[in-house]
Amino acid sequence: MNFNERLEKACNGCDKIPPYGQGRQVVIAKMLGVSQEAVRKWFAGESKPRSASMHALANILDVEHVWLALGTESSETQRFREIARTQDAGLYCFTAYLIKNGFSVAYSKEPSETSDIIAIRDGEVSKFKVTCAESSSLTKVDNAKWAKSQVKEGTVLAGCLDISTELGRLDYAFYDLTAIPVGCNAKAPILNLEPK
Repeated sequence: MNFNERLEKACNGCDKIPPYGQGRQVVIAKMLGVSQEAVRKWFAGESKPRSASMHALANILDVEHVWLALGTESSETQRFREIARTQDAGLYCFTAYLIKNGFSVAYSKEPSETSDIIAIRDGEVSKFKVTCAESSSLTKVDNAKWAKSQVKEGTVLAGCLDISTELGRLDYAFYDLTAIPVGCNAKAPILNLEPK
């Protein structure tokens, strides 16, 4: 569905906007403070509103901005928001570590997938679930207990532990939390993924 089709659909479902042929373009132009010609072009599929106008238009029509602008359903964007919440600085730092060591990486997008990163090097596929902890919890890895329960067979639970924030820099150490039993306070071995 093109933008102009989504605009038409949203207008038809909004009681603040008059029906087609009864001044719809004039009303929208006045509400947004734009020219009627600009609105005409939107309905004709010749152009789209700028970002601020798109947000205001979505509010007026009481529809999701992302749907109006891109055609993406709210449920789909919600799924990506849930995935994004689990992906923090440690995950991206670990990604950089993988790339530096010759892996090609991709982020898992399926909610049913328990790994955060799929990494490929020399034709071999590896999966990683990433959890973060401060350096003070090196021996406890309490948050690993929760993450470990969600790790599927064949997925490495990588612990990204913040070891320094000096001079505005973040440094991480990476540990294989899969190698220690749940409930054990033993220190996890450093995860070494450098090429052999």
